[in-house]
Amino acid sequence: MFAGSSPEAFEDVMRRAADGDQDMQFRVYFGCAGWAPEQLEGELARNDWLIAEASTEFVFHANAYEVWDLLVADWNKSHPPLPGSQGDHRLN
Repeated sequence: MFAGSSPEAFEDVMRRAADGDQDMQFRVYFGCAGWAPEQLEGELARNDWLIAEASTEFVFHANAYEVWDLLVADWNKSHPPLPGSQGDHRLN
């Protein structure tokens, strides 16, 4: 895995892929987020975020459009909405 923020790094990845480098598989994640002082800590304390360990299974999943649903389903397996609850709570 490679992380870079310079235009030169991005151009290098794109050039290698365009040249047919079979080992060069990539996915671009782009975004920017900002918080006020202590805002993120407050959100974490209120459990506003679903937190999971990083996994190549999800970061490099073959279908990027399935990743969110898969992550939430995986997270819900170990964090049921109500203790002892079973099944899909969205069906209630």
